[in-house]
Amino acid sequence: MPQITALVAILKPFRELIVIVVALSSAGYAAITYFATAAQLADAKSELQRLQTTQHGVALTALQELKCNNRLNRELLRAELEEFRLTVLLQKTITDAAAIRSQGGPSVQNVLDSLSSNRDALAFQLQAAGQRKSAALRDLRDNSCSATT
Repeated sequence: MPQITALVAILKPFRELIVIVVALSSAGYAAITYFATAAQLADAKSELQRLQTTQHGVALTALQELKCNNRLNRELLRAELEEFRLTVLLQKTITDAAAIRSQGGPSVQNVLDSLSSNRDALAFQLQAAGQRKSAALRDLRDNSCSATT
């Protein structure tokens, strides 16, 4: 304790000078930290903007992929419904042809010819629906939407 008292006694005449030095060094430190913080904030702001842009791009890509998958699922469902509808119509045509054949008669041949052409058209449409269904399934299995940008 006597050493601290001796030091205070020696520095007492320089008290105002010490206050000025401490005040100036504090102001200098505050200025340096202010500008360093401002630069860091500017860097952080630019990094956040870059991340937002990147995340926006990722979100857009994910949205496009989702839309593509949705479109493929709708195509698949449409093709399955069309295939079902055509199968039912084809079965009805075959059943009607068998019923008319069993009746016999002179006008039966015209009706059978009409049913035969209907059957051929339905079979062609059924084949096209099956191809659309296969294409949609293949695209979904191959995850073709992940390449969408």
